[in-house]
Amino acid sequence: MNAQTDIADDTLNFKCPHCENVVGVLQHLLGETIDCPVCEKPFRAEAPLAHSVHDSDVVAGDEIPTVATPAADEHVDTVIHPVVLRRHFFATLLCMLLFVAAVIGLVMGLTRDDWMGVPALPLLIGSGVLTVVAGFFLLKWYIASRMQSLTLTSERLIYRFGIIHRGTSEVRYNDVRNMKINQNLLERLLGFGDMAISSSGQDEMEIVIQDVPNPQAVAEDIRLRQR
Repeated sequence: MNAQTDIADDTLNFKCPHCENVVGVLQHLLGETIDCPVCEKPFRAEAPLAHSVHDSDVVAGDEIPTVATPAADEHVDTVIHPVVLRRHFFATLLCMLLFVAAVIGLVMGLTRDDWMGVPALPLLIGSGVLTVVAGFFLLKWYIASRMQSLTLTSERLIYRFGIIHRGTSEVRYNDVRNMKINQNLLERLLGFGDMAISSSGQDEMEIVIQDVPNPQAVAEDIRLRQR
């Protein structure tokens, strides 16, 4: 699920009292005065109130869940992992070609005594080695991606990284001072890039994450969350 889809799932629809257009408002902005994106006039987006229901309005046999704890003030909106296949584009193509060649070699080694002058046993061994090599690199890139994450909660950014030694860096949206995006030509064409984020009072970038999918959209989401 990408960042845009997660944003859409986290909105409530309101009718602007000025132009009467329906606009989507992120849940973390509830209770705030916002500007209508259509007419640009301000209005306050209040959370809808829930009213009690009389026992006679409850259908017999319906299971009613019970709330025992208050809602958490902070919730996770989006979890972003670095891209995998786009980051290693040409190497991924090579691994895929090696894998296809290895599968063909395994089939030929199992069904024939020899193929193109190569005996079955060496063919099976060579094909098996190609399969292991291609699978190793693909699995390595996938694990490296899963072990990095940029989490956008309702209150802050959380960057987690590392495979053996895990590290965490957190920055609240209000403290974000600077965001930088670096992309070369291929990264722009494939829609990913590197992001660096610093907070007020810090000279160095506190969060540096590579290969972020659609980094411009992520940066815009962070700006929208700043109050």
